[in-house]
Amino acid sequence: GKSGTVLLDKIFSYNLLDSTLAIACANAILNDKNKIESTNIDPVEVIKKDDRVVMIGYFAPLIPIIKQKTKNFVVCERDSRRNALPDFASYFELRKCDVAIISATTIINKTIDGLLNAAKKAQKTVILGPSCIMDKRIFKETSVTHLCGSFIRDAKRTKEIISEGGGTKKLKNTTEKGCVLCQC
Repeated sequence: GKSGTVLLDKIFSYNLLDSTLAIACANAILNDKNKIESTNIDPVEVIKKDDRVVMIGYFAPLIPIIKQKTKNFVVCERDSRRNALPDFASYFELRKCDVAIISATTIINKTIDGLLNAAKKAQKTVILGPSCIMDKRIFKETSVTHLCGSFIRDAKRTKEIISEGGGTKKLKNTTEKGCVLCQC
């Protein structure tokens, strides 16, 4: 029953739950498929054979596909149980990449600015994930080239899944992927 501004005020909170709710609120307001010029571009399509690709966050379904496209590929991930470099390696790896694929979760955990700064020489920078705010005006002053996230197709079912603790896999049938080109 609270207004959106109450939630949006917490977008810069260091409390990750508050920040997550604020990003979700921003997405509910901004990620409107009818108002955003979206394409069906797959973020992997931007990768060429000789590109050095750095992925920040572990997007398991994309990893084998990217490995088929290029041998110059590393993943940096905060969860040490994954087969990846540690998250602090991101700042070194991004400086020498051609394509940066950065999890939208970095917006929530406040690491996005440092990561974008480290990737400023990349030819393509993709922000990826269901929490991606797909409004290119927000990233106008950055090197971001692609915003790839989700649009809600079935709001009622999406609310049910979330209230039951369901995650991205369960939301697949109630959302639609999209990609916004920022600057190409």
